[in-house]
Amino acid sequence: MKNENKFVNYHGYYLVLAALFIAIFAICTTLFYFIAYESSGTFLNFARAASYIAALAAAVSICARCAKSNRINNPDIFTPPRNLAYYIKRMGFAAATIILANLAISILGGFAVGLFGGFMFNMESLFARELIFKLPAFAIYLVIVYKFFVGYGFKDCHKKIYNPHFKIFTAIIAFFIFLPGAIYDNFFCIDSTNIIYLNVQTVFGPNSGIYFVDNEGYAALNEEFSGFSVFLIALTLVLAFAVQLAVAWIAYKRGKKLFVKERIRKSDDDQIDENI
Repeated sequence: MKNENKFVNYHGYYLVLAALFIAIFAICTTLFYFIAYESSGTFLNFARAASYIAALAAAVSICARCAKSNRINNPDIFTPPRNLAYYIKRMGFAAATIILANLAISILGGFAVGLFGGFMFNMESLFARELIFKLPAFAIYLVIVYKFFVGYGFKDCHKKIYNPHFKIFTAIIAFFIFLPGAIYDNFFCIDSTNIIYLNVQTVFGPNSGIYFVDNEGYAALNEEFSGFSVFLIALTLVLAFAVQLAVAWIAYKRGKKLFVKERIRKSDDDQIDENI
């Protein structure tokens, strides 16, 4: 739809989503910094609830704005109706694919560590041990995201609803679902050889948390943890997310190019006198 979403202030929503990211990170950081490890699970659930509410509020706001934009710019084209429910369904489906891909690869990565991670104990660097498994898992996750977004770009062009900003908003909101768990896994140095879930969102994490957790689940305070450590956690999370956004953006644009090529090819194959 040519004029879809002209009414939406993209820059404004990017700023709002950035502010929400900062707020969620600040809340999680404050909670995890001042509480004991034994209470961290309870506070993680609280942080997740706050993050989910923020994600839902942002999603509804963006979808409502898009629905209003469509109604203003295309008042006579409502087949099917592109109302609030339509945009929420459209955003929710795409966000669910990202979340499920993240979950699936993280679980499979955990199984891989369980099967092949024995040799990791011989490596002195925790960061290196984690990276051996997290980097390939993250790469596989990116390939899945790329495939999905190429498909979205192609299908959205076919349906005349192509909108890269809407898809990027979707990816950002999906990331809010990951954020508390990613901060938690960075704040508490838990060796992946002790768990069955390999959090791909912490692929670049410094692995220098406020606590070190041993094989028995006992936590020891890391005296070297500092404000700079918090900065590194924030920086590596932003880096991981920026890579995902770049892949999603490139893939969505690629889907549009594939659609244009397909349309040109069909036009050439089906030429009649009137088209010459």
